[in-house]
Amino acid sequence: MEQEIYDQMYELEQHFWWFTAKRRIISHLLKKFLPKNSGKKVCDIGCGCGMTMVELQEQGYDISGIDFSDTALGYCRQRNMTVFKGDIIKGLELKDGCFDAALMLDVAEHLDDDTAGITEALRLVKPGGILIITVPAYSWLWTKRDALHHHKRRYNMSQFKKIIAPLDVKIVRLSYANSLLFPLALAERLFHKCLPFLQRDADIIIPPLGSNELLCEIFALEKHILSAGIPMFAGLSILTILQKK
Repeated sequence: MEQEIYDQMYELEQHFWWFTAKRRIISHLLKKFLPKNSGKKVCDIGCGCGMTMVELQEQGYDISGIDFSDTALGYCRQRNMTVFKGDIIKGLELKDGCFDAALMLDVAEHLDDDTAGITEALRLVKPGGILIITVPAYSWLWTKRDALHHHKRRYNMSQFKKIIAPLDVKIVRLSYANSLLFPLALAERLFHKCLPFLQRDADIIIPPLGSNELLCEIFALEKHILSAGIPMFAGLSILTILQKK
């Protein structure tokens, strides 16, 4: 991604509703499927500016991150996080099964070969460990924002199922996510598709007057739905939890 995207992410990810709610969801799912979090080794692949690692470290995980962007790694180090530079497609210089869990949060859509990236991430997870993946949903929802973030694709559920089907894993969860706010988001996306000249230049703007906190609370409610295994049939994202056999 471009320098200004990382700069904006670092500035806003502590407070913007999408980031904060998503971290709450991932944390909740880790606690459920990776019990006794203290000392468990977790790798955030494509860690960005590191706020997810900060919160997981505070919860007792032995967390480290991997990214290929020097800008992202610099921001992570400002937050005193342990990070490594690496390209998941070219292969990472880490031993097989060196983590109890790995995260690929909105990473696969950036990769030329998403299957190779997911396979390499699974290599790092020990048998019985988990890999949590999120990707943006629906190719027909492609917008200027996707191009700005250097996405290669958005995923339909059938397309994503084909990618993970050959993997030697147990599919613990597979669902759409960011679903409770999907009607609102869909209306916003379709509005800008019909009237692209009205789309704002800024990628992220924190909503005013308490609406940021309200959106966060609504989105974060999905942690209970996903944890219970109740499938959601539409959403802006797809979430899967894979357990290595």
